[in-house]
Amino acid sequence: MCPPLLFGSAPIMAGFVPSLPTAGLIGFGGVPFAAGATLGGAGSLFQLGGFLVQGFGAIRQGQFAQAQAEQQARIAEFNAKVAENDAILARQSEQLDNDRTDDLRKRIASAAQTGFTKSGVVINIDTPLAIQERIATDAAEDQFNRTFVADQQVAAARVRAAGGRASAANFRITGQEAVTSSRLKATGAAFKVGESLLA
Repeated sequence: MCPPLLFGSAPIMAGFVPSLPTAGLIGFGGVPFAAGATLGGAGSLFQLGGFLVQGFGAIRQGQFAQAQAEQQARIAEFNAKVAENDAILARQSEQLDNDRTDDLRKRIASAAQTGFTKSGVVINIDTPLAIQERIATDAAEDQFNRTFVADQQVAAARVRAAGGRASAANFRITGQEAVTSSRLKATGAAFKVGESLLA
C-alpha cells in the first residue's frame, strides 16, 4: 500500500508545479501548441498564401490578356495597311488601264484616218467624222467605267483600312482595361490579406 501522504498529496503537488511562459511559432503565453491556436495559425497562413496566389494570378491574367490584345491590334493595323495598299494599287491600275485605252484610241484613230486618206475619202465629214467620234466616245466610256470601278475599290479599301485602325485602337483599350481589372483584383486580394492578418 502507498503511504497516505504521497497518494493524497499528488494532486496538491501538481498544483505547485510552476507553469513557465513559453513562446511557440503560433502564439505566446503558455499555450503555444493548443489545438485551436495551431489550426487557426495554419489557417491564416493558408489564407495568406491563397490571397497571394490569387493576386499574382490576377496580374498574370491581365498581362496575358493585354499581350493577346496587342497582338490582335498589330494584326488589325497590318490589315489596315494592306487595305491602304489595295487602294493605291486600284488607283494605279486604273491609271495604267486608262493610259492603255488612250494609246489604243490614238492608234485606232490614226489607222482609220490613214485608211480614209489612202482611199481618197474626205475626212472630218459624214462617215469618217462619225467613225472618229465613235472611237473617241468608246474610249472615253471605257475610261469612265474603269474610273468608276477603281473609285469603288478605293472606297472599299479605305473603309477596310479605317475599320482596321479602329479595331486596333479597341484591342489596345481592351488590353489596358484587362490590366486595370487585374490590378483591382490584386488590390482586393491584398486588402483581404490585411484583414486576415488583423483578425
